[in-house]
Amino acid sequence: MAVELDNKLSDYLRSLNIPNLEVKNEDILSFGFNSLGSYKVIANIPYYLTGKIIRLISETGNPPTTAVLLVQKEIADKLAAKPGDLSVLGLTCQYFWQVDKGAIVTADKFDPPPKVNSQVVKLTPIKQTLTLEKQKELFRLIKIGFSSKRKTILNNLASGYRVDKKQIETLLKTADIESSRRAQTLTIDEWKTLLNTIAF
Repeated sequence: MAVELDNKLSDYLRSLNIPNLEVKNEDILSFGFNSLGSYKVIANIPYYLTGKIIRLISETGNPPTTAVLLVQKEIADKLAAKPGDLSVLGLTCQYFWQVDKGAIVTADKFDPPPKVNSQVVKLTPIKQTLTLEKQKELFRLIKIGFSSKRKTILNNLASGYRVDKKQIETLLKTADIESSRRAQTLTIDEWKTLLNTIAF
């Protein structure tokens, strides 16, 4: 099945007469994934929709068994980032998926060529253990932690939760996280550990 919003492109796909290919002239952001059985996603996605599409396939009740996406290389780097370069987008993706970077596709391979290079990323789902409520709390915690990248995790959490720094210091110590660290250095597992220490 191919999902394509552009009328001309969807008509073109149909004109190819590829056996067993069903073309849906729909917006992927409103597509009903729950109506599918087991499936994989292979897509060259609009770069400005990368975050929305990853969130969509991550949070649907019927996620794909694998997703292989062609994205802007800078975004591929963010999705697969290591501690020190992590972001809210990278941590969100790494919560749901194992991220593996593939081939780089240079701008000259497109017509017309974009101003950036692209890269293939493969997403393999990770089994989730948190409830939906805890998941929401985790992402709220991460967003608060990243509220000011130049500040330490201690300062951002104290400010975001409006509690005394001493209380945050105690929580960080319980989670074995140095209070002088910044949000971009914490792995998704460290955020989960920190979440378990919060009681406010």
